[in-house]
Amino acid sequence: SSSSSSSSSFVFEENYMWQTEFEIENKDLELKIRVGGNEIVGVVLYIERYGFFEGGGVANDYRVDPSTLLSILSGVVFEETLRVVEEKKKIEQKQEQCFLENLKSQFEFLPFQDPEKSQMEKEWFEQNIQLQQKKIDDLKHQTKQTLQKLTKKI
Repeated sequence: SSSSSSSSSFVFEENYMWQTEFEIENKDLELKIRVGGNEIVGVVLYIERYGFFEGGGVANDYRVDPSTLLSILSGVVFEETLRVVEEKKKIEQKQEQCFLENLKSQFEFLPFQDPEKSQMEKEWFEQNIQLQQKKIDDLKHQTKQTLQKLTKKI
């Protein structure tokens, strides 16, 4: 019975420490990964104990992809790294596109009653819709450049 409570305590402590995070980056390749936890608990401990694991695939920002980590540390790009980067960028673009669609939907269905306030709200929405569209366009351009750069390093 006492061993199960200490085990529960360990799990709590282990999960509590995940609030620490840091990034490992290769600036030349413009690749980075986010690492949850620290050297005692978190992803590093999980890799030591269990090896690399899927943990939500590329949609999980905290998943340490083995090929990406190897590329960051070695400076060599692998086909799998390219696939992971492309998939992550697609997910990011979809998220930004959803945000844009949400803005457009809110703008379309917003009840504008007070004419003075309505004009300000309309301008706010129009500006933010334009900014979000620019963000998406920039992200697409950045993705294309990143993939071209990484492809040259294979």
